[in-house]
Amino acid sequence: MQGKKGHGGLERLSTYIFRYVAKLHGNGTLRGRIEATSALHAKQRVMQSNELIKDAHISLLNNQASARKQAFEGIKQ
Repeated sequence: MQGKKGHGGLERLSTYIFRYVAKLHGNGTLRGRIEATSALHAKQRVMQSNELIKDAHISLLNNQASARKQAFEGIKQ
């Protein structure tokens, strides 16, 4: 990616906070919040984080400012 002039060559992708409900093999669910660049990226991160997860439902949180004040799994840089 080419950044704008004076930005060091790379521009930072904007990230969003998503809510997820992950279904586990057997009975059970995991719920949480995760930071990602897109819903697909969020789902991939959730699915890779635990081998027991068989599916995940991802939804974008409407109030991003409020969501960032609460606990979530961030992107490591």
